[in-house]
Amino acid sequence: MRERSAAAGLSATAILAALVLLLGACSSGSQSPGNGATVTMSGLAFTVADITVPVGDVTFVNKDGVEHLIAEGDNGIEAASPRIQKVGIPGNAQAVVTFSAAGDYHITCLIHHTMKIVVHVQ
Repeated sequence: MRERSAAAGLSATAILAALVLLLGACSSGSQSPGNGATVTMSGLAFTVADITVPVGDVTFVNKDGVEHLIAEGDNGIEAASPRIQKVGIPGNAQAVVTFSAAGDYHITCLIHHTMKIVVHVQ
């Protein structure tokens, strides 16, 4: 009987390990930006006032314990005709925003109105 219990425990451990590896592989692929540009939010602020990036994906990393809702706009107010889709980023998470055309994008947090950054897309 003990041999079966040990074998069953080993099988369960092997299955769990395989699931962890599989989930890790899936999540890391979906979080990687296409061009490597990253913007960090910490202390209820963007860590830089502006950034220059090529057209494509930018990863926004939220190191705060609270959600940020980022959008094109200024002082916590979304632009009337935004060129990007607003995105909610839970605390200690990240999201990818696609900038599909060159230009200057004023980005703000709709929850924390003092958060702002200019993304210069070339």
